[in-house]
Amino acid sequence: MAIIWNIVLFIGILFSSAWVSFFLGNNQPVLIVLASVLVFLLYRKYITSRAIGKNWIFIVFSVLFSTAFIMGKQVNYHLIFDGMDQNYIVIGKKAILATVTLSFLLFPVFTKISDLIKGINLKNDTDKKLLKDPVFFFISWAIILISWLPYLLAFYPGGIVGDGSVTLKEAMVPGFPKTNHWVIFVILVFKFYLWLGSKISADINVAVFLYVLTQYIFFSAVCAFVAYKLRKKQAPLFFSWGTVFMYAVSGFFASYATALWKDAVFSAFIVLLILMLFDLKEDGKITVGYAVKLGLIELFLCFWRNNGLHILLITLVFLLIILRKKALLLMIPSIIVILCTLIIQGPVYNALGVKKDTVIQSFSVPVQQIAAVIGEGKELSAEQKEVLFNIIPEETWKEEYSPALSDDLKNSSNQEYLNAHKKEFLIVWAQLLIPNFPTYVKAYMMQTLGFWQPGVSRGEYYDYWVGIQDIFDDGYVNTDYVNKLTGLHIQDNLKNMMKFIPSGTIVWLMWFSVALIINQRKDVKKRLIVFLPLIACWGIIMLATPIAYAYRYIFMIPLAFPVICFLPFYHAD
Repeated sequence: MAIIWNIVLFIGILFSSAWVSFFLGNNQPVLIVLASVLVFLLYRKYITSRAIGKNWIFIVFSVLFSTAFIMGKQVNYHLIFDGMDQNYIVIGKKAILATVTLSFLLFPVFTKISDLIKGINLKNDTDKKLLKDPVFFFISWAIILISWLPYLLAFYPGGIVGDGSVTLKEAMVPGFPKTNHWVIFVILVFKFYLWLGSKISADINVAVFLYVLTQYIFFSAVCAFVAYKLRKKQAPLFFSWGTVFMYAVSGFFASYATALWKDAVFSAFIVLLILMLFDLKEDGKITVGYAVKLGLIELFLCFWRNNGLHILLITLVFLLIILRKKALLLMIPSIIVILCTLIIQGPVYNALGVKKDTVIQSFSVPVQQIAAVIGEGKELSAEQKEVLFNIIPEETWKEEYSPALSDDLKNSSNQEYLNAHKKEFLIVWAQLLIPNFPTYVKAYMMQTLGFWQPGVSRGEYYDYWVGIQDIFDDGYVNTDYVNKLTGLHIQDNLKNMMKFIPSGTIVWLMWFSVALIINQRKDVKKRLIVFLPLIACWGIIMLATPIAYAYRYIFMIPLAFPVICFLPFYHAD
């Protein structure tokens, strides 16, 4: 009976492997047979219901990852600004069947990886420290600073692009900022550096460089601190030095260190927050020093990016759910920060005449979903038309809809009307949900592509990290000091070193690390809380991203990648 069952199992695996391979365009029979044999051998170990139940988290992960992988293959994508005829996703019965089949094949693979990791513990209690901790930090910091120096010199004064260039323009306006859209605190910081630079030179590039230099020093210090903290957590030297090497060699991190986007600094503080959570004691007790440092980090997050408060709130809610009473002491500095933020960004900003950000920024996804419905010519009631076409004219809905970018629709909207009719808009969105559910799903997947689609890297935003967009003709000029000093032309070489793990792939690596920890059933809470700020950042972007591919929105995940990799090996069974 066992032989017959094994034969049936192998045939089922073989057909499943062949189906997925042919669906993906791979018709190499040798690879199909080899993969089938491997999966069959793995399944023989996990054929009992007890073993399958014990590894339930990998059933969930296999289904979710397979869905992302197969559906990602159904995406047709050309350019970020293109419309429905060039950017679209096809979800058919074959794709759904391939998803189910791939889930069946991947489950034992993920389970086996988990078993292998359980036998490894990177927490090294016996490894002799070749360097004392402070020395390790300063040497790591120096290595990263020196390694990134070509980016600082070749792309002087820094990357002035997108939001960075607009925020700089806002900082040039005399007086206190009148809108929080570009973030008041960031504008005030830029104002300070513009003032400081003006005391040194009339050249605005000097002011920009002073800010970039400050960010460069701080950002490199945070990277070195990550390696230092892992070393203090008793990671072996090869892992700590590997962390330093990853940061130092990759132009990906160097480019963010020298760009004016606020995301690099924000991500650095998110990483500092997760390291604080990593240090949280089992009983939840905190010292005054810990509370002060935690409060300052949280306060900065709330004022450096408009969704910082939301990220903090989500993190705290899940901390309470996971730690319960043990999280109460941690709430004290956090509640003080939240109250300060609400008071300053509420009554104080109102008294200063600061306009709040419009709700259209948070409605990117529902706007895109409704635009897809209108673009497909679906029926709308007279009441629905009245609400929607007062926000955006009917033809504009159709002409300006780009499935991977909401900017054109947002810029064409009557934001005052939407602010006054938020409830009516959401009611219309809810009314269209059920009858247009497949359209909603496809529009959502297209709008969030870069944050779930594994294995894909879109190159349109690479140059933005180190380039200059002087859209207001303010006199920003790139000077290649490497070329001036040495005669070498290395800018193109540096740009070629900027690529990193695709954004969607690194998201799934993070979730796989979470799944591994859950499956290990030891120190699960202690390690999972470290992920909460990262997951909160990703979750908010999945709810309200204005663009499908923008790595900077989840830059904190690759920045925390060494921690993500270390945690499954930390106190593993």
